[in-house]
Amino acid sequence: GAVAKLTVKQSYLHHAIVGHNLKSRAAISILTDNRLADESDGRASYEADFPNGGQVILAFNIFQKGPSSENGTLVSYGEEGLSDAKSEFVAKGNTFISQRPNSARFIFLAPGTKSININGNVFAGPGALPEVPGIRTNNAVQREMPGNVDLKPEGFK
Repeated sequence: GAVAKLTVKQSYLHHAIVGHNLKSRAAISILTDNRLADESDGRASYEADFPNGGQVILAFNIFQKGPSSENGTLVSYGEEGLSDAKSEFVAKGNTFISQRPNSARFIFLAPGTKSININGNVFAGPGALPEVPGIRTNNAVQREMPGNVDLKPEGFK
């Protein structure tokens, strides 16, 4: 439901069979130092879904879309319409990994998003980038998988 603020830190959200690993309708959603992943056999629709937008801050997370996922989008913002006047999306220092053999999209941003800041991230594997000025110059984009793709961050089980 609609809450003022959701903060998720140092969590491992994984292996959704149907639906999303995380869905938030909070006015402010902050995700830091998490791993949201299908791994090899999960089938999540989105790794993270913010259907009504709001203020979203993603920092130092790993988002991994597995080969059997139901949907090609890793992170979705405002897919059901922007209901918050702020409509601010920030992604800094994250790793977005697509292992889906068919088409994928790293981030969906609803038209009308007022503020977008996507900097210092790694986008690995096949997938479309959002249409944001400077996306390729302010982030690392690579077709090959990072060397640590099968490793979980320290402390995650």
